[in-house]
This record gives sequence, C-alpha cells and structure tokens, in this order.
Amino acid sequence: MTIAVPLGSPQSNSLAKDANRPASELRREQLLELAARIIIEEGVDALRPTRLAELAGCTRPLIYQYFPRREDILITLVENFYRGLDERYDIEWQRKLIPCAAEGEVVAVRAFIDDLWERLDDQGLACLLLRTTPNISVSFRSFVKTACRSLERRWHAGFATLGVDEEQAEVLLEAIAVILSRLGEQLREGRIDREAATARLVSAANALVRSGLPSVH
Repeated sequence: MTIAVPLGSPQSNSLAKDANRPASELRREQLLELAARIIIEEGVDALRPTRLAELAGCTRPLIYQYFPRREDILITLVENFYRGLDERYDIEWQRKLIPCAAEGEVVAVRAFIDDLWERLDDQGLACLLLRTTPNISVSFRSFVKTACRSLERRWHAGFATLGVDEEQAEVLLEAIAVILSRLGEQLREGRIDREAATARLVSAANALVRSGLPSVH
C-alpha cells in the first residue's frame, strides 16, 4: 500500500507534465523514487549503487552519472522534501502553527496533518527516516545537523515566539519527526488508518510542544 497523491496536488500536477520534462530529469526522479523505496522497505544500508541499478534496470555507471556519491542521493531526498514543504506552506502560517499546538488548538493542527499525509509520498517518508536514523555516516549526519537547522528555520520561528530556545526546538522537532516517520510507515503498510494516525500525531505533537515551553519547567 502506498500513500496516494491526490488530484490537483503539486505532485500530481507535475506527473501530468512528465511528457514535457527532459528524459534525464525523469530518469533522475525515477532513481530517487527507487532509492526512497529501498530505504523504506530494505533499510538505509541496503541503498547501494548495485541495488539501485538492479531495480532501475540500468548500469552502475549511469547511477554515478546522476549521483556521484551515495550520500548525494540521501542529501537530495532530504532537501527535496523540506523544499516542498516551504513551497506548500506559507511562512507566516508555519510560524503560527507551533503556538496553535501549544494552545491546544486541535483543529488547526489536525488540518495541517491531514494535508501533510497527502504529501508524504515515498520520498518524503524516506527523508524522515534519514532525518531520524543515527550513524548513517559522519559526513551525512553533519549535513543533517547543519541543513535541518536551515531547512527547519520556519518551524524554529514558531517555537521562538513561545520563548523556546533553538537547542530545545531542535530536540522537539527531532521527536516529532520520529513519531511522524513511524506513523507514516504504519500508514503506508496499512497497519493503521489515516484517522487513527492523525489522532495519535495530533496528541503527541501537542504534548511535545507543551513540554518544551519554559513555563512547564
């Protein structure tokens, strides 16, 4: 079971325009889709040029033509997902979402999560798994630490309005990403329905955000 891309979403619109995209761009996107599937179904360690070439029906030199290093695939998956979120959600809306969670405004948080499930395709889920998997490699973890601080800056702004410092915000976002990735896996595999996944994530996110507020300690 995969998470369907809804009609009219940015993803489905891009698929409709595939005929107008260069063959090299389509091949690169195909490799990223297959890489994401390997990460989700077989684990991060299974993502190797040989395995990717096998699934793609191509040679290893072609893989290296698009992604000279294995880490280039991992980095691209992470950057694409966060860039997609920034394109989808207005910066001011993102900034206000964290205070909504802290104040227990479930309707606003639920609306965001419902929309997020629609966009959590295999590449998005792979990004979250990479975001929360330790010991992939020293250089990749260094990238994640630096890049996520930049890529998640809009969410940090929401925590800042509540008086939560950057270090604590990173911890909270890490915890939320872990929960989101686990629920995303269960949803993809059909072990949980979307309503239950949303309810659990709303509850966990609200509790985590409130736990990080200075007034709690």
